[in-house]
Amino acid sequence: MTQNPDGQYRTCCMYEKPLEGKYKNIKEAFDSEENQVIRKRMLSGEKLHECEKCDIDEMHEGKPRLSYRHEFNKNYSQYIDNPSFRSLEISVSNKCNFKCIDCGPRFSNQFGPTLINKLPDPENYKDLDFLKILGGEPFLDKRNIELIKQIPRKNVRLMFVTNNSIFPKDDVLELLKEFKYLNVNLSIDGIKEVAEYVREGTKWSRFERNWNWSVYSWGKICK
Repeated sequence: MTQNPDGQYRTCCMYEKPLEGKYKNIKEAFDSEENQVIRKRMLSGEKLHECEKCDIDEMHEGKPRLSYRHEFNKNYSQYIDNPSFRSLEISVSNKCNFKCIDCGPRFSNQFGPTLINKLPDPENYKDLDFLKILGGEPFLDKRNIELIKQIPRKNVRLMFVTNNSIFPKDDVLELLKEFKYLNVNLSIDGIKEVAEYVREGTKWSRFERNWNWSVYSWGKICK
């Protein structure tokens, strides 16, 4: 399940369109009638046009390759008869320090107002296997730290996607060590002048310094 900063929910980040209903929280969206209809369509073997991105990935240039769908089917097919939150992708806000050329107000408040979501109820995490935290810039919003403190860390695989401009403090790094698996993706669209053009707010010299820190510090705790 995916939660965007603007309060939209999707069955996953690759699904073509968000759920149409207005839901108070991610649990309500997950249990909604329209999400159950999508689930039933999939279980019936229907080829969903909304899943076209995975169709394209699986036959890229005529050669089969892994897609999000492959990953989900591999990891969660045993839970078909007992649906619950196993994999979540969450953006608690659009707070960001960059204004990227291919972004917009949904994912960066540099384009418009700050969008803030409520944190999911901790009860939603009891069956959680994988959590992906996005932004905005996730390390700019302190509520992401509140979020990971609620997680049963020893059982969960955690991923961050960050622009590599902000470093968490030592106490946060210690907290992250407790997770079953940690992956930190450093996001960049080019180097030098290209990076600075595409991502307004980027200074390449600073990114290089931060990269050296990231390789050293994240390298010690990512697993």
